[in-house]
Amino acid sequence: MRAERLIFLALGLKDCLAQTWTYRGCFLDDPAKRTLKLFTNTNNNDQTIQSCTGTCASLGYGWAGVEFGHECYCDNQLNGATQAPESDCSMPCRGNASQVCGNGNRLSVYTTGKDYAPPTTNPGPNGWTSLGCYTDSVNARSLRFQRSIDAGANAMTVAACTQACKSAGFSVAGLEFANECFCDTKLQSSATQASDGCDMACAGNSTEFCGGSNRLNVYKINGASTTPPATSIPAGWRSL
Repeated sequence: MRAERLIFLALGLKDCLAQTWTYRGCFLDDPAKRTLKLFTNTNNNDQTIQSCTGTCASLGYGWAGVEFGHECYCDNQLNGATQAPESDCSMPCRGNASQVCGNGNRLSVYTTGKDYAPPTTNPGPNGWTSLGCYTDSVNARSLRFQRSIDAGANAMTVAACTQACKSAGFSVAGLEFANECFCDTKLQSSATQASDGCDMACAGNSTEFCGGSNRLNVYKINGASTTPPATSIPAGWRSL
């Protein structure tokens, strides 16, 4: 077994034990249906196997994959993955040319081997209520205003997003694609409830869902309306 395929990763001073990552093989990947769903936004020129597995471990994930030499993905399971020939994963890592970091649409996959509880829908942080899963589109946003959180996208959680929206004066919050946060005073008319698709764990908390691709987990402040108030028109007048 090559040295880089069994990695002992120190998780920091708070963790006295090292965590073992084992190489699981080369797998197909598809941008429309990711083998590992969380893209960590750490696709940089310093990417190595250790940096990717370290990122995934710090976020609470037990699976990590490197792709195209510099992209890092995390999850707690393989999602409909198909194994590819080992020769397909042949691109050197940008941060360490002696290591292999997948290839185009190919993931070099590592796992801790631990069992992780699947994520669930957060019923709502204190003072907030979950409204469920809703559709979204870049051309017709269900919630119009995107917000960032101080800790960065990789720390995104339901609590962090709802707090960011509340601090900005919004009463409705939604999380999408594991690490995106949107706010508004109401759901827009383009929003429709979805029966599936909110299946990505939050980047900062692998135990709860943060939407999916074109899907929002939506929350509202208790007592707030999600629809605009009705307009009262005086007698003898008409709306233009």
